[in-house]
Amino acid sequence: MKLKILLIEDDLELAAALVNFLKSEHHIEHSATFAEAKELMREKNFDLILLDKILPDIDGDALLKSLRESKKEIPVIVITVKDSIDEKLKSFEEGADDYLIKPFSPLELLARINAVAKRSLNLPKSAADIRLFQNIMYINGVEIELDKKEAELVSILLQYRGNTVTKEKIFEALWPEDFYNENRISVLVYKIRKKIRKKMGHKSDIIKTYKYIGYKLE
Repeated sequence: MKLKILLIEDDLELAAALVNFLKSEHHIEHSATFAEAKELMREKNFDLILLDKILPDIDGDALLKSLRESKKEIPVIVITVKDSIDEKLKSFEEGADDYLIKPFSPLELLARINAVAKRSLNLPKSAADIRLFQNIMYINGVEIELDKKEAELVSILLQYRGNTVTKEKIFEALWPEDFYNENRISVLVYKIRKKIRKKMGHKSDIIKTYKYIGYKLE
């Protein structure tokens, strides 16, 4: 489901980058001030707000408080350079659903958007949100560092997500010059699973094994 998102951010360069990144996944509109945002919210209904705490015409927490006092239950993710625990607690007390400190990875922001939407909008729970950026895998916003070969294997499984990829196809992609050795794939999968379970717990086996055939990312 594509969400209708309002980004309230006065850093125009950052805003442009976020809009460009998020527009393939969700419908997103941008305002640089509270006045602009207020006008947009009058004209349209949004599913989620991305809110900078420091705006030229209002404090972000004041805007949060105003939203909650007007009985608007729209989910809000605060994005800010303010990283103190006091600032975080203040935003949560005013009704923030999540808090993300700048600078951040757009992939992490996307994962948090999807997680907040599932919690707040009662969207159906589907497969885990999995992203890969260079050698970093994100599962529902949790960062897992991989080595080069591990990342290459995850990339292959992501490309064919929901389908079983044969061991032969995986081996040919990872080691095109070598003779087939099934054990090398098994060891690689074991290492990835170990890293996932360390961060996500034992109920997070998203890589399924199909004996004698291959692997599937769920």
